This record gives sequence, structure tokens and C-alpha cells, in this order.
Amino acid sequence: MEKFVGAFCIVSLDSPQNKNLNSYVFISLASERIPLNLTDALSFDLPLTNQNSDLMNKYGNRLLLFCLVTFDENDVPINYSSTFYSR
Repeated sequence: MEKFVGAFCIVSLDSPQNKNLNSYVFISLASERIPLNLTDALSFDLPLTNQNSDLMNKYGNRLLLFCLVTFDENDVPINYSSTFYSR
């Protein structure tokens, strides 16, 4: 049975402002698992370090792909949402 939910995100970066940087970079982010509650709005924090934030500022294009995953009481994944994206 689904007891917890978490948000997961992949940030794809390309078009570096400096030619010495990699052509593209991927950053993975994950929220903490929170109790699944279907009556109230869900809110997630995806921790972004200063290092990742600085890296993101060095690229012209950013694509965020994210989804939600539900877990049982043993932290085993049960279901996942469709993948959503934002530029």
C-alpha cells in the first residue's frame, strides 16, 4: 500500500556560456519522502546546492524533467507519475 511520495527531477543543461565547459550536463535532484495525503495539496522541496546553482547559471538552456513516485512503508517504489517537463 502506498504510504509515502517523493518528487524526482533531472535537470539537463546545454549551450554553455564558456567553451571550456562540457557541451551538456545532467543534475539529478530528489525530495525527501513525505506521507501520502490525498486530501491536501502536496508540496516538495528539491534541494539545490550552491555548486549546482552556480553550474546552472553557466548554461544557456535548461530542461527540467520531473515525476512523482509513491512508496510503501518499506521505502519500496510502488507507482510513478507521467514525466512532466519545464524549460
